[in-house]
Amino acid sequence: MNNRPEYKSANKSDTPLPKVLSTKILPATAVDRLKRQGVALKQVAFITKQARSFNWQPAESIRAVFTSTAAVSALQRNNFDFGKITEAYCVGQKTADLLTGRGVRVAVTASGAAALAHIIADRQPAELVAFTGNLRRDELFAVLAKNNVAVTEKVVYDTHILPHHLQEDFDRVLFFSPSGIQGYINGYNNRQITAYCLGPTTAKEARKYFVQVKTAPRPALDELLSILIADINMYDEQNEKVEK
Repeated sequence: MNNRPEYKSANKSDTPLPKVLSTKILPATAVDRLKRQGVALKQVAFITKQARSFNWQPAESIRAVFTSTAAVSALQRNNFDFGKITEAYCVGQKTADLLTGRGVRVAVTASGAAALAHIIADRQPAELVAFTGNLRRDELFAVLAKNNVAVTEKVVYDTHILPHHLQEDFDRVLFFSPSGIQGYINGYNNRQITAYCLGPTTAKEARKYFVQVKTAPRPALDELLSILIADINMYDEQNEKVEK
């Protein structure tokens, strides 16, 4: 593919706008931020998540593990009693914020599932309940099993991969989950671009397919966009020096 149109930057009339593919639909504030930086953004959802229906409620108080906001949302949709959770261990600040908003005490927030598992293993809590999706990865459960931490898994949402066969070229791609990478690989599959990943678990998956992989120090969208924008600005500065 080599269908890249020559977008004209507002600041550099001879420089095409950098083309970035986001593998999920971004919040309006993030879109506006990228547009202000002169980014030609295309947004395509390569996965969709759907809460399962269930009526399970714990008989007693529990310690819970959440690796995504989707699990919290699934519990909300099923009128789960969050008051039964004495403490939560979670991946990502957005997940922690959702739980705090429901009155749950968040004991630990980690940047990825593997990091969270090691922290839990060090603490050696009593039996845990992990709320997951159907395509969850094994890192967390493998570490917990190795350290004899008992955990009961409750699958509360389904992730569906949505491949898209795009006819455009892009300079950079944003990934937010390992399953999003699979949707990309099964559809578009241009691996000759830089992958920007939200969190170490997603970055680990991306390194199987991409040479250039970058990740934010924390799994936060603002930080991921900051790395992307810094790279674009650096590229523009290098081009200016070459032209001079």
